[in-house]
Amino acid sequence: MSQPHFLDAHTHVQFSGYDADRDAVIQRALDAGVRKMIVIGTQKDTSRAAVALAGKYPDNVRAAIGLHPIHTSRSFHDAQELGGGDAAQPFTSRGEIFDADYYRALARDPRTVAIGECGLDYFHFNDDEPREAQIARQKDAFLLQIDLSKEVRKPLMVHCRDAFSDLIEFLQPHANDLTPGVVHFFTGTADDARRLLDMGFSFTFGGAITFPPRKGKTQGDYDEMIKLIPID
Repeated sequence: MSQPHFLDAHTHVQFSGYDADRDAVIQRALDAGVRKMIVIGTQKDTSRAAVALAGKYPDNVRAAIGLHPIHTSRSFHDAQELGGGDAAQPFTSRGEIFDADYYRALARDPRTVAIGECGLDYFHFNDDEPREAQIARQKDAFLLQIDLSKEVRKPLMVHCRDAFSDLIEFLQPHANDLTPGVVHFFTGTADDARRLLDMGFSFTFGGAITFPPRKGKTQGDYDEMIKLIPID
């Protein structure tokens, strides 16, 4: 039996945490049957690095370019998630304003296949300014990336955490002329999934599919929601 081929739809192997062994990581993925991977930008520098890495691996790597919602404010820095120390510092956000001309140039590169990751994140907030202001910046950046997606006719790579109702409400006015793309690491409800399916979105899932039920959740809720989504 031949080995199955996989596409990893969401990687960040261009991040500085892989500087010491990036080529080895990619080779291990290729050897394991992951023949294609999309490297996802989150800010200016990581987006440009994604395109550059796609140039180094033209047969296997493609790029997505965009501004992650948590990077629209001066940084949220989770030492537990990033490991702390010097290696985590490049992940610290400067509070970037979406530069349409900069990202448009990257978006038009043939190695770029998607816009993002972009979207809304209501889990990571700074404490030194009102949440409403941070949400407004996220929405402003998201809208500009939706517009860019339409302009270059490339799909969205959407990040959403604790914000699915707002995300869907935000996307619906654009549903008729949007290239939907993927909702990355989907953790919404069955109703959220149905509404996003109606707009044409696809979904990816992360390691949370292996977690035991959270307190107050019915056994199998997440499993049942995943089963609702068609395999294609």
